[in-house]
Amino acid sequence: MLIMRRRFLLLGLSGVASLTPVVLASKGLSVDEDSIEFEVSSDLAPFNLPKNPEQFEPIVISDNEWRQRLNSTEYAVLRERYSERAGSSSLNAEDRDGEYVCAACGLLLFRSEAKYYSQTGWPSFYDGVLKNIGTSLDFSIIYPRTEYHCKRCGGHQGYFYKNGPKPTGVRYCNNGSALRFIPA
Repeated sequence: MLIMRRRFLLLGLSGVASLTPVVLASKGLSVDEDSIEFEVSSDLAPFNLPKNPEQFEPIVISDNEWRQRLNSTEYAVLRERYSERAGSSSLNAEDRDGEYVCAACGLLLFRSEAKYYSQTGWPSFYDGVLKNIGTSLDFSIIYPRTEYHCKRCGGHQGYFYKNGPKPTGVRYCNNGSALRFIPA
C-alpha cells in the first residue's frame, strides 16, 4: 500500500516551513508534535481491551511494541501520522451496519449510521463518538488543520473539516488503515 508523508508535500517550501515555529513563538504560541504523552501499563494487548468503556486509561507502550502489534501501514499511519493513498482502503465501500474502532487499541470511534461517501478517497463520517476522539492543531503542510486521534492510544486517525453533510456539517476524513470494522 502506497503511503505519503504529508509534511513532505511542500518540501520545496521548507524555508517557509522552518519559519512557522518562529512566527508562532512571536504570537506566544508553540507547537511540539512529539510532546503528547500517555501513561498506562505496557502489558495491555490492543484487542483485549473493552471496546467502549465509560472511563479508560490512556495507553503508553514502547515504539518497539507498537511495531510488533501493528503492520507497517498501520504503524506509519497511527504512530507516524502518514496518510494512506486515496482510494486504497476497502472501508471506502463498506456499507454494512456496525462499528468502526481504532486499529491500535479497539476503542469505538464511529458508527456505521454516520458514515457517508465523501468522494475524497478516504472513509468519511459526519459524526463520531466524541468522548473517544481527541484533536490537535497540525501545521505539517504550513496552514493549520485539525488532526484527530484516538483518546486511548493517541493513534492518528485523520483530519476534521467543516464541509460535511447535514445534520452536523462536519467531516471526519479517516485513514482506513487506522480503523477496524466490526459488523453488527
